[in-house]
Amino acid sequence: APSAIALFKKTNINIPIIIISGAIGEETAVECLHLGAQDYIMKGKFSRLCPAIARAIEDVKVRDMQKQAEEALLKSERLFREITENSSDILVITDQNGNIKYCSRSIERFTGYKPAEITGQSVFTFIHPEERQRAVDDFSKAVLTNDNVLIHNGFRIIHKDGSEVYLDGIGRNLLSNQDIAGFVMNVRDITTNKRMEEKIRREEERFRALAELSSDIILLVNQEGIILYENPAVEKILEFKVEERIGGNVFENLHPDDLPLVTDAFRKLMSDQNYSAQQSEIRVRHRNGNWRIFEVVASGLKKGNAVEALIVNLRDITERKLSEEALRESRQIIEGIMNSIPVGVFWKNKNLVYMGGNKTFANDAGYQSTEEIIGKNDYEM
Repeated sequence: APSAIALFKKTNINIPIIIISGAIGEETAVECLHLGAQDYIMKGKFSRLCPAIARAIEDVKVRDMQKQAEEALLKSERLFREITENSSDILVITDQNGNIKYCSRSIERFTGYKPAEITGQSVFTFIHPEERQRAVDDFSKAVLTNDNVLIHNGFRIIHKDGSEVYLDGIGRNLLSNQDIAGFVMNVRDITTNKRMEEKIRREEERFRALAELSSDIILLVNQEGIILYENPAVEKILEFKVEERIGGNVFENLHPDDLPLVTDAFRKLMSDQNYSAQQSEIRVRHRNGNWRIFEVVASGLKKGNAVEALIVNLRDITERKLSEEALRESRQIIEGIMNSIPVGVFWKNKNLVYMGGNKTFANDAGYQSTEEIIGKNDYEM
């Protein structure tokens, strides 16, 4: 019987075995039970056979259910391990004191530490000293929260090589869960994003520092034409307070005659990142109602493949334009006086080249206008 049982077991067929015999001794019967037989019945006691068969079938069902449960558990564990070990995020489970009970293999990719190196250690050991106390305080509060409440947090840790790594994640208090009995954290590396944000912040600070010192008016305008930033130069030039301008429409104080030109350039700059606006002159209303003349240059501030905002530089050229206009008018008066003189009048530079003259001189020399004699010498006349 023992040999038959051993041979049958090799087939891996899950059928209950009941030994019926009157010839084997007690030791052999015990051996058969150890080998896997469900029961042993002596000949002449067949009244026990039906209950024995029922018990054997029930035992097989129980074993099948246990086996299925074990296989399902193993499958679930394998699936969990595959997910956690191959995830781009880090899964960490700590006890109520913050000691690491489990961490996924992905932690090595971000921190340089293998799971075995940090399991059992306090999670706070690896947090940057400047943020360690905050992390301890936040964790202490988190372990007192109700289960299933997601808690978001971010902090810096020290990489194994000594560099700083920025992590961001969510945690959940599952200390009362008997299967987990820990605080579960799902964390991801945001170092690249943080460094990019820091770079942008430094560039913004640099831009602001330069803009604050500029004698020109500098504006940052969004796609709707709303002023997001304007430097203090506007207070000196147009006498508007910066606070009054922020949030206002950039077109609000433009001269009506200049509005079509400006809105067209604005639309093109916002819709086409390759468009380059030419330097133009526009008029902007002063707080006292007068018009100031500005030389304007604008460029797009790109984000990805789109223009997110415009940087506008306004240089006040009002005084220069007024001086040019006064000079032009003065020149016209002088020309009028010179041309009224009945005799020829001219003037040359030190190289004896004609720089100008009145109409009488030009006509006497055979020319229709004084512009024709400018730049000539006596031989060319």
